[in-house]
Order: sequence, then structure tokens, then C-alpha cells
Amino acid sequence: MSEPLVKGWCPGAHRPMRSGDGLVVRLRPFRGEVSAVQVLALCDLSQRYGSGLIELTSRGNLQIRGVSSEDHPALLQALDGHGLIDSDPAQESRRNILVAPDRAASDLTDRLYDALLATLPGLPPCPRRWASCSTPGPGRCWAPAPAISGSSWPPTAG
Repeated sequence: MSEPLVKGWCPGAHRPMRSGDGLVVRLRPFRGEVSAVQVLALCDLSQRYGSGLIELTSRGNLQIRGVSSEDHPALLQALDGHGLIDSDPAQESRRNILVAPDRAASDLTDRLYDALLATLPGLPPCPRRWASCSTPGPGRCWAPAPAISGSSWPPTAG
């Protein structure tokens, strides 16, 4: 039996992937959330710089399709202005963190997210297809199995 062939990589905002319709620019929403203002901005930017199509991936990321190479720098600047991407390409490529959609602000999942985010710059380079998942209990990670999984179950004192 042969090994599976890995094609491409997981694109990001700073490192998009060329596709048949142009560049695929993937956004990793902070904490898996986007505000109403950010959604409206994404719709506008997708129409202005891309094909108008926004995709939701299996890991909760958003993709703007059909972006030209010439428009990519302007799109990045606009996305950064709306707080939708990391300014630092290295940080953006590492911040592939899945969180439970039903978490509450300041709960343990939220604190784990903050701790992992603060730790990322000091970690060695991650594989191109890498994600971590922080969940408040067992069996609650709703995406494909991550490379690293942190669970707060059972709860610990502190």
C-alpha cells in the first residue's frame, strides 16, 4: 500500500494558495469568531478583491476565493485594518487554534486559547498542516482530529 500523497499546503492570508480561479486567501478568525461588522467587511472585500465567494472550511476558517496576485497586498491591508488577520505572517501561519463554539468568555477554554496564543511565538516551526483544539470537556472538538489537543476535562482546581 502506498503512502497518501499530500498536495499543496494549508493556505493562509499571507501565504495564499493558487487555484483555478485565482488565489485562495484563508482567514483564521480569532477564537473562531467574527463580528457583524467584520462579516460585512468580508463580504465587501470578497466582492472587491475576489470572486465574491467566501467559503467556510471544516476547521472553522474562512476563505476568500478568486483573488488576483496584484490585489493580494491591498486585500491584506484591508483585512488587517478590520482585525481579521495577524500582522505577522509567522504568527498567522501558527495560529490555527480550534475552540469549542459554545465556550463562554473567560472560561477555561478561553484562558487556554490565550495561553496557547502567547506561547506560539516561542515554539519551533509547526508542520504546514497543523492545528490545535482546546475544548472544555471530552469529545467536544467538532473538527477533524488536531495534531495537538488540550482538554480541560476533568476540571482541575486553580
